[in-house]
Formats: sequence, structure tokens, C-alpha cells
Amino acid sequence: MRAGLLMLVLILLTSVARAETAHVSINQRMFELGHLPMLKVNVVADSEDMTRLEFIVRQRGASEKLMVQPINRYMVLLLGIDEVTDKQAELLVREYRINRWHELKRLPLFDTSVPVALRSNRARVFGEQMPSESPRAEVPATVLSSKVVPSSAVQAQRVQAVAGQPQSEPQSLGVPSASQAVAAPGLQVKALPIETREPGCMLDFDGTETLWRVASRYAQSSHTHVYGAMLAIFDANPKAFSRGDIRNLRSDAKLHCPSSSLLQSYGDKTAAKEKFEQM
Repeated sequence: MRAGLLMLVLILLTSVARAETAHVSINQRMFELGHLPMLKVNVVADSEDMTRLEFIVRQRGASEKLMVQPINRYMVLLLGIDEVTDKQAELLVREYRINRWHELKRLPLFDTSVPVALRSNRARVFGEQMPSESPRAEVPATVLSSKVVPSSAVQAQRVQAVAGQPQSEPQSLGVPSASQAVAAPGLQVKALPIETREPGCMLDFDGTETLWRVASRYAQSSHTHVYGAMLAIFDANPKAFSRGDIRNLRSDAKLHCPSSSLLQSYGDKTAAKEKFEQM
């Protein structure tokens, strides 16, 4: 009797664990072979806790755990920093149940059945992540800087890949082109200590990028890693993030280049990644 009851309890626990995630599929692949991974994934699960799921790109000789940004209750945006060069690459989905990770699914990234987003639709994706913020009133502007961080042709191509939509001010987007930084008379805020910013330097954005995408480009030109670049940009521009949230970059912000000393303070990639994930 006791053995039968124990067996019944184990069966029920197993059934509950298996029911946590009912469906996972690729909604859209938004990158091409040889580019950084970015895709939307459908997730139907009993729990809203996305930390119980992990998404890994596996390709020949390498694998990368992707960063997860929830879009809504049933969809997430996945981003990575390693280019996908293997046409047979797969998205491995795992779930944490009963004290260990269980493989849920392997999804081919370049299968002909996978929907591919048009370039003109990519900017709209980021607008789905956060509620939009009310627009600011326009004020007379004065150009403060003329120096812009240069970007290579490859970097420019990545910027254009997510551009093409009118600016609609979603909170999690990047900022307008910062070749001109503006200051409104009577609205100036106290500047940060000069050691956090590179004097006379503004980051070059087009207003349709996430901080991750912007930092990925900036990290290449600054010879650092993406986590250090994101943290340095955040520290150098606290007013550019709504409610002080590093994942909530204002679309109307003007971003200053972080100083070299600030970038160097985040030289340890492991420590920088840990700090970013805790924010």
C-alpha cells in the first residue's frame, strides 16, 4: 500500500514537471548566416519564470548561451555576441526541473520552415519589449560635440539591419543619431565627473538599437567585451535610462562615450557579465 502511494506521488510529480513548458518554437529568425544571433521564440509554460529556461546556440566547435529579453507572456527575444557561421547550427532549449537541467528541444536555425523577419520589421521587434514613454517637448538645441565614434562598414551594415522604421520612442530602444548632442537652456543637469566620459565624444546611434547591439559595435572599436561596454555606457549616461534600469534605454537620450579608465574598470569579462545579470 505504502509503495503504491509512493509510486503515485512520483508519477504526479513527474507529470507536473513535464507540464511546466508545453511548447517552444522559433517565431522569427532575424539574422543571416555569419551574423550575430537574434531571434524571437514562442514559449508556452505554466510558470512565468524565464530563469528556469535557457537557450543555447550550438554550432560546429562552439556553443553560446543567449541573453533572454521577455517581449510578452508568450514570447522572448534572444540575443548573442558570437557570430553563427554553421548552417547546421541549432537552438538548444533546456529547462530546470527537479534539481537538474532537462533538454526540451533542438530547433534548427536555418531550416527552410523557420520564418525569417524582413529587415524592415526588425526595428519593430524592439518596440514590443517595453511600454512606450511619453514624448518630450521639443526645445531649442545647441550642438555640443562634433566627434563621433567611427564605425566600420560591417558595423554600419548591422546598424542598418535594425533601422528603417520611424522613431516611436519605445523605452528599450537605442537613441537618435548622436552626431549632434543637444542642451536646452534652463534644462541642463549637473555633469558627471569628467573621468567617466571621453571629453567631446558622443556615441553614434540611429534610435532603433538595443543597448546590447550598440555595445556590441562599440566594444569592437574600443577593444573590449560587450558586457564591459554596456556597463561603461550605463555609468557614463545615468540619465539615459528610464528609472535607472540598464535594460530600459531611452529612445530620446544622447549618449556620451565612456572614458578609457571607466572601460578599463570593467576589463574582467566574467565579473562584468555577473554584475550585468544581477542588475
